[in-house]
Amino acid sequence: MPHPPTPDSAITMYDRPPMLACCNVYILTLLLPITMAYDVVQKIRGRYYLYRVTEAVWDPEKKNSRQRREYIGPCDRNGKLDESRRRTASVPAPAPGKLYWSKNLGQYHLLVHLAVQSGLKDALIEAFGDTAGKDILALAVMRIAQPSSLRSVGDSVSATYLRELLGIDRDYSSQRMSEIVHAVGRNEDARKRYCASAMRDSGTVVFDTAALFSSSKLYDMLEYGRRYRKSGLPQVNMGYVHSLRRGMPVYYKLYPGSIADSATLINLVKELRAMGSSAEHLVMDRGFYSLNNIRSMRSEGFGFTIPVPSGRDIFKSALSAAMNDLENPENMFRFHGRTEMYADLRIRVPFGDAGGMSAGTMRVLVFQNNSRRKDEIDTLAERIDTLEREAEQTGWSEENVRALFSGRNADMRTFFDISGNSGYISLSRKRNAVSFAMRKCGRLILLTTSGEAAEDVLEMYHLRDWVEKDYEALKDDMDGGLEYVRSSISAEGMMFIQFIATGLRMYSCRIISGDPMLRRLGMPMILRKLNLVTVSKIGDTMLISEIGKKQRLILEAFGADMPSI
Repeated sequence: MPHPPTPDSAITMYDRPPMLACCNVYILTLLLPITMAYDVVQKIRGRYYLYRVTEAVWDPEKKNSRQRREYIGPCDRNGKLDESRRRTASVPAPAPGKLYWSKNLGQYHLLVHLAVQSGLKDALIEAFGDTAGKDILALAVMRIAQPSSLRSVGDSVSATYLRELLGIDRDYSSQRMSEIVHAVGRNEDARKRYCASAMRDSGTVVFDTAALFSSSKLYDMLEYGRRYRKSGLPQVNMGYVHSLRRGMPVYYKLYPGSIADSATLINLVKELRAMGSSAEHLVMDRGFYSLNNIRSMRSEGFGFTIPVPSGRDIFKSALSAAMNDLENPENMFRFHGRTEMYADLRIRVPFGDAGGMSAGTMRVLVFQNNSRRKDEIDTLAERIDTLEREAEQTGWSEENVRALFSGRNADMRTFFDISGNSGYISLSRKRNAVSFAMRKCGRLILLTTSGEAAEDVLEMYHLRDWVEKDYEALKDDMDGGLEYVRSSISAEGMMFIQFIATGLRMYSCRIISGDPMLRRLGMPMILRKLNLVTVSKIGDTMLISEIGKKQRLILEAFGADMPSI
């Protein structure tokens, strides 16, 4: 029987034994135990509780009497028991046919199905073992369905049918959540086994980095990087490898925040080979362009597709060589609703002797999108015109004009010559700089080892662009993995769990992008509609709520069976 809180008032008594008249007898009763039981009412924080005093014993050291009491239950001020306040009375035994519980089923049924279909569940169990693998998957699923802190995830899981779907027989307390995350962070070998398994069938992969910002002092790799001015926070860079064949990330690695993107690629290609990756072609953005990186990819046997930065000499020479072909109607194709022109060239690339390779030629594809080119030229012209008019409104004050070339206009400084004296200034356009900026508008130059058709190479590069946008939209959840943990080991564990969650979500997004109905709904609406499907236990019977037409169509589009118990 539970005990009430510590008392805050004096004891009141009733049915107290009468005072003995004989003085000698009264003194004797103080020296001997009183065996006669009586009840006392005790007031605690404004409520009354009944106790039974079973024995009173004289303490010769403290010179007072002490009681041994048994708690009976809550009562009123007169000692009458109040059964309605008993804890056991507030939870009556369930009667036959009464609803025992009801749990959310639909979205968890789908996410577990996708984890099985993608091979993610088996890979986690193979790398971490059955119990830990299922725990990681359960937390990853919850990061998609109901992202919340570790402290509250136990309550969230208990309201779902997720543990039953995964065959997990233990509850998720906040302490157990912390233990799971810490164990994942400590088990680096298992994390590498998972990534090595995922990369065996990776095919063409995208490599990119995402900057994760945090104010946590626990993470050793947090450093001030190139995006510090925007965030005001130190960062850690996460390099990720995304398989276009599988539609999900297969590997990640953390780098100190101050390391540039281009410096991460050389070790990556070596690690991919050492871990047995089947990747043969890397797709990257222009931040990884360097001759050292090109040498490394070629020496490790990787093909690659990478944009050429506009400031490189190869960009200027390729664009000059492509002008005639960009006007040739034979080099025209439709791409996602727009017209693309292209030139397919061979350009000499000076590798030198540093990589042990002789100079040679490589394939360069120059693309021109006329619709985008017109829009970008109009935007450039508007910015130049607006800046000149703003400068005129300042009265050509030197201090005010120079202040115009800050913030969002900082990149416009290269288009103007600034001259003047006596505190006044004049602007004149740099003809060559503006002309070259206009030549770049709507044009993309890819350096590639692929032998595929020009439109297929462009499609592959745009897939990289879409993957990058997905990561930008999802990486906010990853930032949380650095913020709300108590050690750097737990930060590693939380990062891996979020990595798994991101992979599962991106796998589902690939399916969504290929189905018109799913694409119209979007992932958040899909999960909300499926959340209407519940499972209930009534007596000894398990029942699934009615599944509507929309829910059936969603599950069929994902290739999932209807949920059953």
